[in-house]
Parts: sequence; C-alpha cells; structure tokens
Amino acid sequence: MSDLNLGRNLKRYTDFFEQLNADNLGQITSVMTEDVHFVDPFNDVNGIESVEKIFKHMFSTLQNPKFKVTHAALDNDSHACGLISWELRSTLHGKPYKIIGMSEVSFAADGRVKAHIDHWDAARQFYEKLPIIGWLLKTIRVRLSV
Repeated sequence: MSDLNLGRNLKRYTDFFEQLNADNLGQITSVMTEDVHFVDPFNDVNGIESVEKIFKHMFSTLQNPKFKVTHAALDNDSHACGLISWELRSTLHGKPYKIIGMSEVSFAADGRVKAHIDHWDAARQFYEKLPIIGWLLKTIRVRLSV
C-alpha cells in the first residue's frame, strides 16, 4: 500500500470516528474489516459485530459522546499502520466526562482497518471517578508518586 493511499485511508478512518454516532454506527463496515481485532482497556475482541456491540454500549451509557482526533500520523516504516491521538468528550450522570487516548491502527490491503488497539489510562480516567474504588486508587497513586 503506498504512503499516499495509507494517508487517505487514515484520514477516512479518523473522519469516520469524528462523525460517529448511534445512527451511523452500521456504516462501520466501510472502515473496518469483518474480522477486525479491537482492543481497549475493557475489551479484546475479534469481529465487527463485537465492535459494534461495544460502541452501542457506549452510546447507551454516555450522553452525546463525541470523538475529536487531535493528531494522526503514519508509521515511518510504511507497515500499513497509523497512530491516532484523540479525545472522547461526553456527559456521564450529568457531569462532563473526557477520556484522552491514543490508538494504533493497522490497515488491510483494501484500505479498511484490520486492527484497532486503544491506549488510555483507565485507572485515572475511569476507575478513579467511581465512588469507593476511586478514592482507593487515588490514595494508592498519591502514596506511590515521587
């Protein structure tokens, strides 16, 4: 895959995620392969149906979730890979909610994503916001910090 095509595929993918909502989720097959491998701090799944289930859950749990891509870059070695920095902004239980993360994406020969691996700090950005476990994790983090 040429760098030019890889750049177009990465742009198409990031554009899709910035526009993603409950109504257009069914179009995800236009940017992901049927056997896509998807990993985030809570899931490690294979297959487009499993990925759709994850996003359906997100849309039913969060109010108005919206991805914003802050940076996107291609792999220097042209291994059909890209890196995407992003923010997910939403409302959860009436309070603003934000996750900042990064995703590694690998492309199939047809230009769709065959692997999407998320990296974000679930302890600080999710678990620390929970009532009891949040207090415990914050306490541990403070005690371990230098």
